[in-house]
Amino acid sequence: MKKGINGLCLYRPMNILKAYRRFPLVYKILIGFAAGIIAGLVFGESISSVALLGDLFLRALKMITMPLVFFTLVLGVASIEPAKMGRIFGKTLFWYLFTTLVAAIIGVSIALAINPGAGFSYTGVDYTPAEQTSFVDNLVSWIPTNPFKAIVEFQLIPTIIFALLFGICLSILRGAAAKAEAPDAQARLKRVGDSVYDFFAGASEVMYKMVGIVLEFSPYGTFALTATVVGETGISILLPYGKFILSMFVSLVIILAVFYSLLLRLYGLSPFRFYRGAKEAMLAAFVTRSSSGTLPVTMTCAGENLSIDRDLYAFTLPLGATINMNGSVVTHMTTAIFAATIFGVNLGIGQIATLILVAVMAAVGTAGVPMGSLITMSITLGAVGLPLEAIGLIIGIYVIIDMMITCVNVTGDIMCTSIIAKSEGMMDLGKGVWNPRREPQLEEFANPEDEKADEAI
Repeated sequence: MKKGINGLCLYRPMNILKAYRRFPLVYKILIGFAAGIIAGLVFGESISSVALLGDLFLRALKMITMPLVFFTLVLGVASIEPAKMGRIFGKTLFWYLFTTLVAAIIGVSIALAINPGAGFSYTGVDYTPAEQTSFVDNLVSWIPTNPFKAIVEFQLIPTIIFALLFGICLSILRGAAAKAEAPDAQARLKRVGDSVYDFFAGASEVMYKMVGIVLEFSPYGTFALTATVVGETGISILLPYGKFILSMFVSLVIILAVFYSLLLRLYGLSPFRFYRGAKEAMLAAFVTRSSSGTLPVTMTCAGENLSIDRDLYAFTLPLGATINMNGSVVTHMTTAIFAATIFGVNLGIGQIATLILVAVMAAVGTAGVPMGSLITMSITLGAVGLPLEAIGLIIGIYVIIDMMITCVNVTGDIMCTSIIAKSEGMMDLGKGVWNPRREPQLEEFANPEDEKADEAI
């Protein structure tokens, strides 16, 4: 009988299963992505029959996202001392807003240089803008009247706010136990605080195990999602939008490869090793087109590959999936310049500055869901009097550029978290990708029982 590597029989089903299980997940996802492109081009719209697999994968990600965010965020905040919490929150907010502002400047600069609307023929596109609510109404809606309803309905910002408050109170409770004067009161507070903390620690571990199970199916979901998009849109839709796509691509590549790398270098981190550690999250973001839906993968990469303390990334990453939209702000700026060109609107320096500031604030409110930028783009366009019909013009290709937009968004979340972790001493540079002797991989996928079974074969 034919023998393979290490004397294993290549035809034994268990050995094939063993080899597949040990094959790095990122390569499985890449194979699924490439196969999806080929299948979409070959079979066209008829490939939509596999869309069910993609929908199931997205629903599974959505199923675990909100419980994961809630449990890990409460645990992360409760693990941080109250005095230290304010400093970390300040750093997180600064880096998210700063990177979004720089991304907006890069986006408008590239768009002005390429002029994406030049030569575009406008024939009229119907677009019905979504109903807009005031900032005050949005602010009020962020405070959940029923936190459990917010979790069930996938309302990320209200869930994050409730989890933050819950975690802060739990942290205060645990700290109060040590300060209580009466021994009985001290023991009671410690018992209550530790019990609640242990519950969230256990629930977080369960959720991470669920993440590992769901992500094992990501190659198949990647194939189905990619095949469906390519089959339905094809490549002919890209031709009239060449300059728009080029402007977006150049801006996003500069942010991803140059801007992020410079910041990492500034803090003594290797960009090459960082991208090795973040690659699974980047691929998942590229395929799912959802920052929130990618959170389980993002958190696993931050903890396993980049060796960031869970107490930190459980706080920063869910927040980043909501307010840190570096790729989305590029879409706002490029679309604004695109609209100004095709509708003959001359934008001055003051209007461009207004565009940048409004786009940053609008991007912060962009939902971390597929095509979320379209929801708030009307705010940016309306700020300088640009026609909202421009949104209707890009809807047809947005599903394609949204892949890279989300990839930049998610990578920015991990990059900012890495910088904060390095500055706070909450990153182990002797583990994960930072250790050159260790090949990074998502260890949470490994099942000790499976390894024992493999050895018995």
